[in-house]
Amino acid sequence: MTPLQARLQAAQVLIEAGLRDDAIAVVRQAVQAAGHDADGSARMTAAPVLADAGAADEAAALAIAAVRERPGSEYQLFGHLLELSVSLVGDGHLAQATRIADEMAASAASMPGSDGRFHLDAAVRAVNARAGELKAKIVTIAEMAREELMEIRRQAEGEGADPVEAAARRRLAVRRDAAAEIDAQRPWPALVDDRLLWWPRAEYGRLVGQVPEVADILGSTWREHTARVESFLAAAAPATAGAAATTPGTGAAQMLLAHADFARFVAYLQNTGASPRLSTVQTAFTRHAGAGYAYPARWPPGRRFPCWCGSPKKYQRCCGALVSKGNGRR
Repeated sequence: MTPLQARLQAAQVLIEAGLRDDAIAVVRQAVQAAGHDADGSARMTAAPVLADAGAADEAAALAIAAVRERPGSEYQLFGHLLELSVSLVGDGHLAQATRIADEMAASAASMPGSDGRFHLDAAVRAVNARAGELKAKIVTIAEMAREELMEIRRQAEGEGADPVEAAARRRLAVRRDAAAEIDAQRPWPALVDDRLLWWPRAEYGRLVGQVPEVADILGSTWREHTARVESFLAAAAPATAGAAATTPGTGAAQMLLAHADFARFVAYLQNTGASPRLSTVQTAFTRHAGAGYAYPARWPPGRRFPCWCGSPKKYQRCCGALVSKGNGRR
């Protein structure tokens, strides 16, 4: 974790505690300590935190200044602008989000790119054509984002409600619902809709690197984590055999592994205000986990199929070997 990230994380903690003025001061110090970031990344990273703290005008100005200082940086910074615009809309700061949307549209229009037809060199023509296609896609995204934002503004004006207060009420309702859901969960490992949350190696490393205490819940190493998953599913299989489908050729009850994604988990924590150190939060996250992966894993795989944990070994030689002979699967 960099000093900038540490300061911004501290600011988020202050925001959660309701100390927004203190959070704004910490973000300002973080930006100042980072110095003049030639690529604009520090300011772009800090801007959404400022917005969360309620300094929407300052957040928008910070991001726009970073973009305008670097002509030709539109491709690198467009994603940051889009993220900031979404954050501002979520907090009800529609006027500031409109400023960002206008900047996105202007930046997209100024991006380099052409159809490549007017250059003698074929390789240059091909590169220019691809740049033109990318520019066209980004311009379309910028225009769509701006139009959707304007529609949100029109609806808010028609309802006559304060969008900032409305956003605060929505966040409070989301957090109440999430707290109730978390309180109703069993500690991890626990099935949710025949699914068990599992952290792939890279995602586990990111999580434990940021929140070391969670290793006490999931397993002190990634290999221990996979062993806990395998052992739990093996023990749960007899209890679910009557209701679950079975793996062809094995007769075993089949369950799903919900692949956890660190970025998605961070977003879940931000939306719900939940603590990652609670075992029940891991269980509650199950329904929000696996959508980012293209390969939802079914358990158990066939004995000679690749192991569900992603190793190059066959299941019977990998996680399948963790189950005792008494369960008939080793």
